[in-house]
Amino acid sequence: MTYLTRPIIFIGQTFWTVLPLVVVTDLAAIYLLIFREKMDPRSFAFWISLIIALPFLGFALYLLYGCTLYSASIFGRKLGKDREMRLLDDPRIRGADIPTYGNDVRFYGSALSGYGDITEDIGSAAESVHLEIYSLPEGKDGAGLVDALCSKAREGLDVRMLIGRNVPLGLMDLRRMKEAGAEVSTFHRRLKPLFTVSLRFKNRRVLAVIDGKISYAGEQSVIRAEGPAASRLEARFLADWSFAAGKHVPPAEQAEGCGDTKVQIVSSGPDSEGGPNPALFGYVEMMKSAESSITLSEPYLVPDEDIYSFLKLAAFSGIDVRIVVSPGNFWYQKWNTASAASSLLDSGIRVFFANSRFRDSLMAVDGRKSGISLAPFNGRAMLHDFHTSVLVESEEMSAEVEKHLGKLIESSAELHIEDYRRRTVLSRVKIAFSRIMMLFNRGRACQIQACSGTYWTRYPASCWPW
Repeated sequence: MTYLTRPIIFIGQTFWTVLPLVVVTDLAAIYLLIFREKMDPRSFAFWISLIIALPFLGFALYLLYGCTLYSASIFGRKLGKDREMRLLDDPRIRGADIPTYGNDVRFYGSALSGYGDITEDIGSAAESVHLEIYSLPEGKDGAGLVDALCSKAREGLDVRMLIGRNVPLGLMDLRRMKEAGAEVSTFHRRLKPLFTVSLRFKNRRVLAVIDGKISYAGEQSVIRAEGPAASRLEARFLADWSFAAGKHVPPAEQAEGCGDTKVQIVSSGPDSEGGPNPALFGYVEMMKSAESSITLSEPYLVPDEDIYSFLKLAAFSGIDVRIVVSPGNFWYQKWNTASAASSLLDSGIRVFFANSRFRDSLMAVDGRKSGISLAPFNGRAMLHDFHTSVLVESEEMSAEVEKHLGKLIESSAELHIEDYRRRTVLSRVKIAFSRIMMLFNRGRACQIQACSGTYWTRYPASCWPW
């Protein structure tokens, strides 16, 4: 017996020992993928190949990143709450409100620029303050917000905060709020999604509603809407609150009109699976109306054939289409963005890499329509995370959004098709690998800061990954 024989025999014996377990794991996965899941053919082929090649690891990754059974069973019931609040009334876009008229709107290029107005509006609240946020802000802004909410709760107002994270930050602040009389809840409260919720199904909705009349929406760029649109955002909050906290709170009467702006609220997320995606239809609805220009900002690009087809069609029709993209928070995001941008460049679409990170998804069309707090236009973000988009038809508002995007583009570097074609062999390998990594993208929040010189500088020539 040679020195290689014993290890070979050991491996063989081990393989035959675990083979029954491997077969059972593969059969369980095949049953779930074929009979229980509703996946597109590409996702199905990916997961079935991964599970067969890596039985235990592949099955674990599927449960963490690919399984939709939880969303189908739990969020299907949540859909009923949305119907009670009449959040699905628009026959064109499932998950969208019927447009409201008579609103007064205001756009803030950053949350910091609108913080003073938010604090002032909360301070003037007379009945209720409802806040839905992914996590409590850190630093002075978070402390000031908690102080304002505690003060209103002590005055006897209905103060409710819904946090999107499974384990919230700032536990001491939350305890302080509860002691003051405010109600606080996390979006997910069940043990069943203990593992999957931390990786998927995040509630990325960021909105605040004061007295059902004044509302704010957006994570970085923020829109202030006063009028009937605020009532619809409050209905959005109360439907989510009913699902999370198990307490039904009837909405107040619709606020009276105080302006002349048309606003539509579009909600999307895992509870919209199995039907037309409202975020996708919201994008398409705006793109179809374009006559001269479409300007977008996106945190990263992941190919979504439906939206890409509409963007390319718009460019072929002579419409000026510009997209500015954040460098991303993970190394593979910028490589995948470069790959995804190549087909857009061939169609005449201009793509820019920003010098600073952002999470904004904004759109301006012809200087007359705009979208704020949009879901990133890739299928994974639209279906796996909850978003609430605000679509506005206003020349004044759209001009502000275009101005904001224009400043972002001015400080960005444009990617040309020649730059992409000159990539090295190593760059091609990294791009191929990044496409796989994007499937496991968690979408970790980016901080608003200039990118370090390690990856990006303000010199255009050094902005490309290669």
